[in-house]
Amino acid sequence: IHAALADLLTYARVTGNMPTSEQLDVTVAFHIGLYQDEVRARGIAYDENPEHLIKEQSALIEGLVRGWVKVRMPAILNEYEVVSVEEEMSWEMAPGLTQMLRLDGLLRHKVTNLLFILELKSVASPGYQWQQGWEKNIQFMSYTQAVREIMGEECAGVVVEGLVKGIRRTETAASSPF
Repeated sequence: IHAALADLLTYARVTGNMPTSEQLDVTVAFHIGLYQDEVRARGIAYDENPEHLIKEQSALIEGLVRGWVKVRMPAILNEYEVVSVEEEMSWEMAPGLTQMLRLDGLLRHKVTNLLFILELKSVASPGYQWQQGWEKNIQFMSYTQAVREIMGEECAGVVVEGLVKGIRRTETAASSPF
């Protein structure tokens, strides 16, 4: 999911446009292929048919990527310019103490010209606690300070995009046909 969205955001950064439907199709197919190859090479601990699980998770990847591109990406690109995607940065936190960063994305607000960090998070259950956990997240605090120092300009905050994958569990209700 992450790698596919990084490729599509890079396309938007380079071209200044939304990905075409053809670009989206190619990107989704490529990253699902990578996922399937990796899972088959590493193996998977699954009591039932592993191919069923691979197909299920491939469909989940496709749905999350296509859904985010259709719904959230236009809103992001309407409000922000994509400055960088998955760019490695090195930040000297203190003398002799360096932190390596790789931000999902760095955005510039089109009206205020302020920088924002883009964080893409897959989440099983995005409830209140998940949402509130970002408010005092030390990683985000350090990232905003790092961007301020590296870029030499204000970083106004972090845009967290939650991609809800749900919880995979066995149905236990007696009335369920599953």
